[in-house]
Amino acid sequence: MAVGGGSVIDAAKAAGILGTIKEGELDDYFGVGLVSQKVKKTIDIIAAPTTSGSGSEVTKFSVITDTKLGVKKMTIDPAIVPTESIVDPTLTYSCGRHVTLVSGLDTMTHLIEGYFNTVDEGADPEANEKALLGLDPVFQGLPRVVQNPEDKEGREMMSMASVLGGTVLFYKQAGGPHLNSFSWCNVMDHGEACAIMLPYYAAYYAPVVMEKLKTVSQILGVQDSGEPARDLAEGLLNFYKALGFPSTLREVENFSKDLIDKAINDASQNKMKLEAMPRPVPVENSEKVLRTIIEGAYNGTLEEILKLKN
Repeated sequence: MAVGGGSVIDAAKAAGILGTIKEGELDDYFGVGLVSQKVKKTIDIIAAPTTSGSGSEVTKFSVITDTKLGVKKMTIDPAIVPTESIVDPTLTYSCGRHVTLVSGLDTMTHLIEGYFNTVDEGADPEANEKALLGLDPVFQGLPRVVQNPEDKEGREMMSMASVLGGTVLFYKQAGGPHLNSFSWCNVMDHGEACAIMLPYYAAYYAPVVMEKLKTVSQILGVQDSGEPARDLAEGLLNFYKALGFPSTLREVENFSKDLIDKAINDASQNKMKLEAMPRPVPVENSEKVLRTIIEGAYNGTLEEILKLKN
C-alpha cells in the first residue's frame, strides 16, 4: 500500500515494476509501454494520496528523479496503474501551506494542460468535460485551503479536482510547462514550475486553442477584453498573486539564468513532447521559440511570446 504524495505513489509503482518483472534495472523501463512488453500488470498497489496534486493514484505514470543527472525520468505504462485508490480528503489536512499550494497548482495545470491538448483529443470523449468540471473546485477551493488547511469543503473540492486531473492526463498528455519542470527539479517543486510556466505557454498556444482559452477564463471569472490570450495569462497571474505565489521565474529562490539554457537543451532532445504541444514546436526552431517563452516567464512579459511565429 502506498500512502503519501505523488512521489511516494510513483516510487511504489517503480518498485512494483522491479518486484514483478524481477530482471533489469529501473532505467530499463523508463519510456512508453516497456513494462507491458514483459507483463500485463504489475503487483497490486493500493494508493492513498495524502496530497491533492499529482493524481498519481489514477495515472499510468511513474516519475523518478535521477539525482546524479539532476533530471526526472518517466515510465508511462497502463500496467503500473494502482489496482485500487482510497481518496480521503482528511488525509490532506496535515499538509502545510507550501505543499498544499504547489500540489493544488499541479492539479490546476493537469486540468488546463489536458484540456488544451489537441493531439489526443479523441482518446477519451469525456476528458475535456472532466477537465472543466475540475477547474471550478480548484479556483474556489485552493484559496480556501491555503488560508485554512482544515477547511473540509475546500479539501473535498481539491481532492475531487486532483482525481479528475489524473483521469484527464491518463488520456491527454501535458505540454510545455511539464516538459520544462523536469529540468528544474533541483531548484523548485514540480507543481511550482508547471504553474509558473502555464500562463506563458497559454499565450503561445493561443492561435490554436482560442475558444478553450475563453472557456477557462470564464471559469476563472476573467472579464472578456477581446484578447483571449492576454485575458487568461493575466487572469492566472492575478490568481497567483492572490495566493501569494510567484508569477515569474526570477522570483524563485536559487533560479539562475543558466537553467533557462538547461531547459532549452533538454527540451530540444524531446521531439515527441515538442510535437505533442497544442501548437507544436518544430525541433529546428525550438531554441528560439522556447527561449522566448521561458525568458518571458523569467521577466514576466507576454509581448514577445504573442509575436512568435513558427
